[in-house]
Amino acid sequence: MTTRRGRGTRLFGSGAGHEGASEKRLSPRSFAPPSALPGISPARGEIERSTASSISDATRTGEAPKLLISPLAGEMAGRPEGGAVPPASHCLAHDWVATPFHNARNQREATPIRKLISTGSPFEKTAGYSRAVVQGDWCFVSGTTGYDYATMTMPDTVEAQTRNCLATIAKALAEGGFDLADVVRAHYYITDQAHVDVVFPILGEAFGDIRPAATMIVCQLNKPEMKIEIEVTALRRTA
Repeated sequence: MTTRRGRGTRLFGSGAGHEGASEKRLSPRSFAPPSALPGISPARGEIERSTASSISDATRTGEAPKLLISPLAGEMAGRPEGGAVPPASHCLAHDWVATPFHNARNQREATPIRKLISTGSPFEKTAGYSRAVVQGDWCFVSGTTGYDYATMTMPDTVEAQTRNCLATIAKALAEGGFDLADVVRAHYYITDQAHVDVVFPILGEAFGDIRPAATMIVCQLNKPEMKIEIEVTALRRTA
């Protein structure tokens, strides 16, 4: 890490990992105020200023610094709460200044675990995709055709295929902790323009009160028996 202040002051962490870097002891004059950094609150800045003052005093006297080790300080320093305090000779800016890097790392660590949802369709394994993926408050449902996945059979009519699509999507959403009312975006793919007036009422039954943003496209699908494919994105409601 490089911190610049005043006349281009550079502060480096210890270790051979920084090529050509020389250590510079922390001092109040060279300490970059954390409250001035993006994402650092005044309260965090106060903790780091107190820590910096203690490190600076320890550097002059050779005593161990009196660092503020609290849950907040530990988090900002990238160390667990109550972690061991390094000797004064190693308390450099690289170790103790809260930087945007620390905030970004903490945000990555707090990212919810991704959940993959499957219908058991052989296509999912062969083509390498999930029926739906849940990430935080979002659920992304893959393009879904009219198969009855319990029997892997496809009905002949576009009406029956449409209802199967919606049933499969509703089941995948429920498995991820969502329902149709959470859908905010829908894409419909049909193989014949004549299907438009047939499927519209069925879609209205499912989404008439939800009213997601939607697009319908007439195109060719992967298999000749497929007449419709539906893809949706859902966002968990907070109220």
